[in-house]
Amino acid sequence: MPPLSIEVWGGNDPKKLKLLNRIIPEQPAMVKAAYQKGYEIKFNPVSVKYIKIVAAPVSKLPPWHPGKGDKGWLFTDEIFVN
Repeated sequence: MPPLSIEVWGGNDPKKLKLLNRIIPEQPAMVKAAYQKGYEIKFNPVSVKYIKIVAAPVSKLPPWHPGKGDKGWLFTDEIFVN
């Protein structure tokens, strides 16, 4: 399952980060074959010292999912910053 949302925060003080952008990935409506998908979160160019990524997993898997009712997991392999 894709995450419910992904946010990118940034700033020069780790206690005063600003939200740079947020996306809400489309959630599947039925069982699909396993897949990997990259997400691109665009925002205006900004010079920052700190970046924080916040991704919220699905809190409860839908009824059609084999793990229905269980909490969702979020696995991250790589994060690219350009």
